[in-house]
Amino acid sequence: FSQNFRCLGVDCSAQAIAMARAKYPKCRFMCGKMPESLWDTAGWTALYILMDVLEHIDEDRKFLADVVSLSRPGGHVLVTVPAKPILWSGHDVAAVHQRRYEPDTLTDLWRGLPVEARAVTYFNARLYGAIWAARVIGKRVGLFRGQAGSDFSMPPAILNSLLTWIFAGESRRVSGLLANPPTKPYGTGVSLLALLRRTG
Repeated sequence: FSQNFRCLGVDCSAQAIAMARAKYPKCRFMCGKMPESLWDTAGWTALYILMDVLEHIDEDRKFLADVVSLSRPGGHVLVTVPAKPILWSGHDVAAVHQRRYEPDTLTDLWRGLPVEARAVTYFNARLYGAIWAARVIGKRVGLFRGQAGSDFSMPPAILNSLLTWIFAGESRRVSGLLANPPTKPYGTGVSLLALLRRTG
């Protein structure tokens, strides 16, 4: 994607910035904080991407409002967050999450802001059953022994490829939400996605 667009990545972790620069050398990255580090991008940025960001923020609504204020009319903000409080586990603790969202608690974040939701859907739906079992049943029986009880670990390469293929198979349906007529959103999933358009 960096060959077609000017991209800027911002993170407060120097380690994360170093890893991103190594993987995407044609993109620009800076170690900083949102939204202070992005004031000079207001007016020309077409898309702000907040992927698994808001669940880490104390004042998530204010943070989103600040990003919306940076957006130009017609610009977009893409948000992804972890879904389903029932899935809360040591994995969330290890990842320093403050919350998981339901559709209504997510949409409440932009209520009254000058945006329209072009798409709202669950995703990571195809693996929901397996992840539900891992998170809900696993924590009850003490299955996980990672940091803070996290279930995170890199699976064998062949299994990782299979899981990636299953997950990637959702892309057509999710992107189809922007088509006319749109596809049906997923009714459940491990995460939620929203694409917001600045209206004024």
